[in-house]
Amino acid sequence: FEKLVRPAAPADGAGPQDGGGAVVKAVASGRPPPPARELSVEETRTLLEGMRVAIVGLAFQKALDNVRSRDWGALKKRAGIAKLLSYAWKSPLKASGFAIDAYSFPRILAAVRSHASAPGIR
Repeated sequence: FEKLVRPAAPADGAGPQDGGGAVVKAVASGRPPPPARELSVEETRTLLEGMRVAIVGLAFQKALDNVRSRDWGALKKRAGIAKLLSYAWKSPLKASGFAIDAYSFPRILAAVRSHASAPGIR
């Protein structure tokens, strides 16, 4: 996780501003988004549990403390935490059939929201 916590690219255009360029390129390509993935209640539980397990581990918590302790502004800290979460959640998201792209996060929220009233889903 420490490799993910580094200063942002220069604002003068000397590098991709999204931390890697992949998401921006996917959106800018004009390709239609892939079909939405629907989850069963059990698949939703499995996804949420995988996401929870990924962030309660010692390595993630140490990296999170590292970001929090830095003398960064709120926006830069938020970006650092978002990067940590994206790294930690990559495996559970892929295991649930979600692509790692600009379209997935809203789709994950919709999939979880569709089962919000089911027991064990929050």
